[in-house]
Amino acid sequence: GFTYNEAGDVGIDSDGNIWTYNGALPFEVTAGTNPTNNTSFSAVELVLDGDTSFYVPSNFETLQQAIDSLSKIKTTSNAVIEIIIESGHKLDSGLDVRYGDYSQFIISSEDATVYLSSSFVVATTPSYIPGNYSNTIMYTDNCSAPTWDVLVDAEEKDVAGITYHAATGSIESGKGVNNANSMGLIVSAASVVFAHGCQFKNSGNGNRTTTGSTLTAFECDLSG
Repeated sequence: GFTYNEAGDVGIDSDGNIWTYNGALPFEVTAGTNPTNNTSFSAVELVLDGDTSFYVPSNFETLQQAIDSLSKIKTTSNAVIEIIIESGHKLDSGLDVRYGDYSQFIISSEDATVYLSSSFVVATTPSYIPGNYSNTIMYTDNCSAPTWDVLVDAEEKDVAGITYHAATGSIESGKGVNNANSMGLIVSAASVVFAHGCQFKNSGNGNRTTTGSTLTAFECDLSG
């Protein structure tokens, strides 16, 4: 759900359409509401011309919902959309990003370390991805990936960290995925990734960069 508190507030539906609300405020929109069935909603075209932040789970329940919805919004060439994982929130599901330019996105967190929920569901991956890195927290394929600015402690859950498959992307210094029971960082299929100072410690099956891919990563911690 979402609450309109002030005139000018906008909400985003599951298809990425932008709506304002013209009725009495504040107004709480319950999950599953169809704005087209209520004349108090008006569709608007929104173009982000500056840096903007959205929050998980306050604005979107999952990273996947945030990316799927926000990637449909028009932005100016230099606008950055930051998706921030709020303090205390444990990730419930992974992120699958394919076939497009998502380089305007930064995924970050309020806490220094983010954890996975006990019911965490890994990202969806295609059948041709090998099993030892198909159960990933973020999977990217044939795209310019969001910048990863989060340190996840997987606490030895049966997950892989981040997979780049024919993708480009970057991981901020001090960020990554520690204690993944499967692989930590996978750079494959001619991917190009910049990850100076990243952390992928104690990966159960190690970390991998395949032939033809490029990983630029000085002073990273891949121990364990």
